[in-house]
This record gives sequence, C-alpha cells and structure tokens, in this order.
Amino acid sequence: MKYMIVYSSITGNTQIIAKAIKDVLNENNCIYYGKPDGLLTQDVKIVFVGFWVLRGSCPEEIKLYLRTLENKKIFLFGTAGFGGSETYYEGIMAEVKQYISESNIIVDSFMCQGKMTKNVLERYQKLLKEKPEDDNILNMINNYKDALLHPDADDVEAIKSLVKRTFNNNL
Repeated sequence: MKYMIVYSSITGNTQIIAKAIKDVLNENNCIYYGKPDGLLTQDVKIVFVGFWVLRGSCPEEIKLYLRTLENKKIFLFGTAGFGGSETYYEGIMAEVKQYISESNIIVDSFMCQGKMTKNVLERYQKLLKEKPEDDNILNMINNYKDALLHPDADDVEAIKSLVKRTFNNNL
C-alpha cells in the first residue's frame, strides 16, 4: 500500500522521527517524503504527518495541510520541547486532531521530547534574573537541558516499534 511522510521540522527533531518511520517501512511504497508544500494526496491512503509543537499545537503549515486531507488513514507524530508528561502530549494531539476532517481515520499517534532553539533558554535565563527564587523557572531550564538529548535512540526505537505494530509490516 502506498504511503506518504509529510512533516515540518525546525530543529531537526521531527525529521529524525520521520526518517525512523521511513527506515522501518518499505521504501518502494513511499510516494513522498518531505514538507507539505502544495502537496496532492489523491493517490495515497496512508499519510504520516509530523510536526514540532508550537504553543501547544502544530505549526500553521501542518494545520493547513491537515485540513486538505479527506478519506485517508493518518498517523500523527510530533516532537515537543517539554517532555515527560503523557497528559501534555495527549493535550497536544487532541488540539492537532481538531484540524482533521471526520472523513479520515487516525490510526495512531506518537509524541516525544525534542531539543529546543537557543532563544528558549535565553528567555528562561532572563526570567530567572527577574525572579531568581522561582523554582518553576529552574524546572524549565532543567527541562531545556534534558530536551537537548532528544530525540534519542530510545525515542527512535519507540516510533519504529509503534509503526511496526500498527501496520504489521504491511507498508
């Protein structure tokens, strides 16, 4: 069965996960791998859609792309700077799913932590100078440092295993 992997990646995190998906599937059945720029999806039944998290959702280009999909099986995947909270990840997926037409079927989803841009750390450090006693800001800085290590080998293995289980090597 033909499939596509469409993703948006700023720091390379989501691209790592997209490549892991592609590596585990039959490459001959992949009709497209890349950004959602003006893409037509008529001849494909399964679309893997990846995104980085922007304010608890996906970036605008992914929102616009998801709105174009009709009668597809969709596998969502994303990377977020904040990690370690399944509740947070579930909230992101719920937010992103609202851009998907009911004619589609969401077959599965995957989220993991990913490194953030340096300006995020700079913003946190500025906040810490303003409020040095704020433990929450220290926690955000520690999370930033933890995120620098992701996606890691465990994240890559987790997405590969999930894709294998979901599609039983039928792609």
